[in-house]
Amino acid sequence: MSFFRKFPMMNKTKHLFALGIGDSVVSLAALEACPEEESTGLSFAGDYWKLVESDTLPVQLGDHANAVNELLLKHKRLGYKNAPLQIVLSSELISQVNVERPELPPAEIASSLQWSLRDLVPIAATDLLVDYFDPPIQPPGKNEIHVVAASREFVQPIVAVISEFNFKIKGIVHSDLVFGSWPEANRRLMMVTQLPRERAQLHIIANGHWFVSRRLRYTYDPYTLKVEDTKLIEGFALELQRLLDFFSGPMRQDPINEIELLFENGQKEELCEAISQQLGMQITISAYPEWAQQSAKADYSNLLAIGGLQWFMGKNTPATHAYEAAPAAGKATA
Repeated sequence: MSFFRKFPMMNKTKHLFALGIGDSVVSLAALEACPEEESTGLSFAGDYWKLVESDTLPVQLGDHANAVNELLLKHKRLGYKNAPLQIVLSSELISQVNVERPELPPAEIASSLQWSLRDLVPIAATDLLVDYFDPPIQPPGKNEIHVVAASREFVQPIVAVISEFNFKIKGIVHSDLVFGSWPEANRRLMMVTQLPRERAQLHIIANGHWFVSRRLRYTYDPYTLKVEDTKLIEGFALELQRLLDFFSGPMRQDPINEIELLFENGQKEELCEAISQQLGMQITISAYPEWAQQSAKADYSNLLAIGGLQWFMGKNTPATHAYEAAPAAGKATA
């Protein structure tokens, strides 16, 4: 079966969980069903909810499975048995590529991609977990799919650990799609994100859909960016402008005129002003959803888990072919 699909809620449950897997940090967030007066107005599946946990743990020596195990053990008091869990993988941990749609029934496309991707992604064909979704728009004269690939060797130990806690894994989705549901559905903007110890990314989000992302070079590290370094600020702004131009040019979409920053920096307000002067548009610091603001972190280290809950609940979810859970026993389609 394919491994990147979102499932609807099937039964009433007390808690909803999301687990974020970043390159250097893992994060867990939990919602608990509650009376309306205890919530911030967050409703889903006929209940009101409140955020009762948000925590992060660094990954030591690249052992993501062990970090996940430690984090879940730490919060086992919440009760995991049969609780829905959404997993979010940082896009740093996957490969993505657009390819021409194979002339096959939809159910057969994912399995057909294993060998055709061997020259396009840095993952051995025998190690591939792969799925696809339709992009929001097609290039002129093209009929493409957006393919997402991950390493079975990387994913399955994590899923095996999670399975030991008796969660009902509802799916695995990558962070770019999750970012598509971060802002309100009617907004059109660029988001500049940086997870701990990862390269920064630029994302174009429009009307609840993720359109395109671009990962910046290590030269442009928002965490260390200083407003006094005018050359770096100019270069950083130019990278943003290039993606804005690509969106309104080759992608033939209406221009974006708003940018939000989601990264840690001691000069965030000053950076907003400096970049705004370069680009001539509004630059703001992105706020957490209202229901999660009490757990906001300056470094956004819990972004994948909080965003995973937002995505799972269907807030502005792109109508895409997203990821279903890869079983721990190795039965995922490759």
